[in-house]
Amino acid sequence: MGDNKMAGLIGHFQHSIDHKGRLSLPAKIRRLLTRGKEGRNFITTKGLDGCLFVYPAAEWKQIEAKLRELPRFEQKTRHFVRQIMSNASQTDLDAQGRISIPQSLLNLAGIHDEVLIIGALDRLELWDPEAFRTYNDKSGLTFEDAAEDLLI
Repeated sequence: MGDNKMAGLIGHFQHSIDHKGRLSLPAKIRRLLTRGKEGRNFITTKGLDGCLFVYPAAEWKQIEAKLRELPRFEQKTRHFVRQIMSNASQTDLDAQGRISIPQSLLNLAGIHDEVLIIGALDRLELWDPEAFRTYNDKSGLTFEDAAEDLLI
């Protein structure tokens, strides 16, 4: 029986976002994401560390399933679920290969004209390019430190 998981999203791309909040996805990313019947549907939501997360619909269903398993009576769970779900927005890839991102989410991430798109396995991360540089500079982590701790 084959694995139906999507190939991991990789790479980084810098693109412009238009005045209507539309972001053209790079062709390499579109080819990976548009396979299957749900391949043109995406969920954008508040991410971690100051970015936005963009999930293909099939991957979002897995996130929802994990959220349903969390202990609902714990305050931390309720807070997290409220934040991620209340900031979630469904969008479809248009004929020009663009997704629309609500202004409220762009404001959350400080994204204006330029956006850095990062492939992060099961999702895309959208960053203001300067915010991403600042995050990397201030995180205190090096690639080597993280590898040492995570790849034992």
